[in-house]
Amino acid sequence: KIEDLQAALADHGAVRALADFAKESPFLTRTADGVFSMHPLLSSLLLEHHEDRRREVLARAAETHAQEKRYQRAAELHLARGDQAAAAQALGRHEVIRDHAPSMQYARILSSLDRALVQRYPRLWAVTALLRMFCIDTEELLDEAESLWRTLSPDVTPLERYYILVFRILFMSYIGLLEEAEEMLERFASENGVGDEPKNYFEGYLFYLLGLMRARIGDIDRAERELTIALPLVGGMDIMASGTLLALGADIARVRGEFAVARQFIDRALESARRSGLFNFVAFDLAEGAFGSWLSGEDAAFVRYSAELEDVVQRNGVRGFAYFTAAARGRNEEPADADLLKWVACGRMVAAASASQNAHALKHARAAVAAAQQYRSPFIECLALITLGVFDYLHFDEHLTAAGECARRCSSPALQAAVEAIAQRRADYGMLNAFMARLQRERVERVPLLEVGLTDGTVRCAGRAMTLSEREHALLVALALRRETVPRARLADWLWPDLDDYAARNSLSVCMHRLRQHLGNEQAITRGKDGYALHDDVRVDLWEIDRAVSVLRSRPALADSERTLLESVYEKLRNRRPDRMLQWEWFEPTERRINELRLEVAHRLAADAMSHGNARRALELAEEMIGYDPCDEAARQIAITAYLALGDRGAAMRQYRQYRDTLLAELQCEPSDSIKALVGAN
Repeated sequence: KIEDLQAALADHGAVRALADFAKESPFLTRTADGVFSMHPLLSSLLLEHHEDRRREVLARAAETHAQEKRYQRAAELHLARGDQAAAAQALGRHEVIRDHAPSMQYARILSSLDRALVQRYPRLWAVTALLRMFCIDTEELLDEAESLWRTLSPDVTPLERYYILVFRILFMSYIGLLEEAEEMLERFASENGVGDEPKNYFEGYLFYLLGLMRARIGDIDRAERELTIALPLVGGMDIMASGTLLALGADIARVRGEFAVARQFIDRALESARRSGLFNFVAFDLAEGAFGSWLSGEDAAFVRYSAELEDVVQRNGVRGFAYFTAAARGRNEEPADADLLKWVACGRMVAAASASQNAHALKHARAAVAAAQQYRSPFIECLALITLGVFDYLHFDEHLTAAGECARRCSSPALQAAVEAIAQRRADYGMLNAFMARLQRERVERVPLLEVGLTDGTVRCAGRAMTLSEREHALLVALALRRETVPRARLADWLWPDLDDYAARNSLSVCMHRLRQHLGNEQAITRGKDGYALHDDVRVDLWEIDRAVSVLRSRPALADSERTLLESVYEKLRNRRPDRMLQWEWFEPTERRINELRLEVAHRLAADAMSHGNARRALELAEEMIGYDPCDEAARQIAITAYLALGDRGAAMRQYRQYRDTLLAELQCEPSDSIKALVGAN
């Protein structure tokens, strides 16, 4: 860049001469934004003979940029000359807390630095913590923060200490150390002379954290004042603006029963999170939006928030909300280590309300209370205890007494009145009317709007089996292949390939009208600008199978519930599609996908069976895999291993010879050395 040359060369006349030379030379060009580009051959030649000079120029340019406080560019140049330590030092001086969000340039440089080097600089470590929040186990991040805090040099500035403190406090709050975090903040504020009003952005951030902790422990009037004062000072950074607005909505307005106000704050928080480009915080805001909508009875908003949350969590690995997402989307899963306590409690409440049997609801309600008590936020604990009281009716009074104690720890008269009304079994529960309606409704299994079976060709509408014409069935299946809008032109081409465009589109319109009439529900299929899509409430078996396999793929070992889930998935994948589905050419990729999933699940179950000493089950699965693909070496290996485990060496040898003969006949190759070694055939 021209500014790099000007920074490196004292003689600006030389830079101007270079610019003039670039106008005429075929070996040097200059772009409109001031970047010089040299012919590759000339560049290689100069680098070969003048590498030391290049390093010297880069070092001088980096030094000048640093003097002018252009620390990110200085760090880039230090990296270009291979000096990571100098790059880390320069980047560590950039005051990222003043940016709207860490830039792509900043993130790119940071990702190039060794982790050990990053941990020497509080600012750099803080940004890595920001990027990893909600994606890994919070206790792991807290351990890092604690370790860095203990080893900070005495001469570290208050601002650098604050970078570590921010995340130490946040991580403590996520694992239930709310009061301890508040005490630590108060002590830090006192030691650094922070008064009753913040005087700069640094103190504004302290007020934000104090407000956040106090809101979560129920001191919402005081928290509201601190967060409102902090917002103008911290609002310049998108993530801090998002966090402040989210707390004002989810931790204050919602606790007061002001659900419309809470929704407005959360949507504003979501806008800020989207601007930052940090999907872990987008997921955080979407989770709050989903739970708030569920609590206030806004079903359409709940579906919309939770559907987007599911997409963000799965695409970006935001594991802290994985269990809540599964519960919100109606899936029966179990929390993992990375799931955040609050969202385990909230997910358990959602799961309890939608459980088909009281025993299952009771199990979820008890787990919700356990997670909420560990999280130690009185509002969440209050809701969890009410949930338990509804399903554990023999101890209703006991649970509601405890819920009342939690409500009194929140400075919310509306919440206290609502809990009292529930305890006294009144007809009107105030701010918790919608919540109680969810919990008290008749315990029947929630019937999906529409169910489409891609593995067996079935269609059920509101729980009833449907018989559709072949063309109507084809249209519905085409819409169910993926969770996306299918363009009208694609549907017409798939289903009416022999007709011209006009006739095909007309046939599509007629078929769509008839399909909707047969389904008896206009909402099941939505029309967009470019085509048609299934409603979010429609259940497609292959979507759920894909999701389950994707989640379990990363599990090193299967829990009992996961094994049961995978067995049920395998049974669905073994179904045969109706002949007419197999004749649709456009369905062939999906047919292959179903068979690939069947093999993947069979391999996983067989390996799991062998690890638990169940050789007969492993053998059954292996034989099914071999029946589908005789050249499947992994299946052959499982079968041979299973026979050997059962003490049948003869059968193991027959399996090996059969595989060897098949390979020679079909692929003209030999089995691998590993499979030969199993039977001593090397």
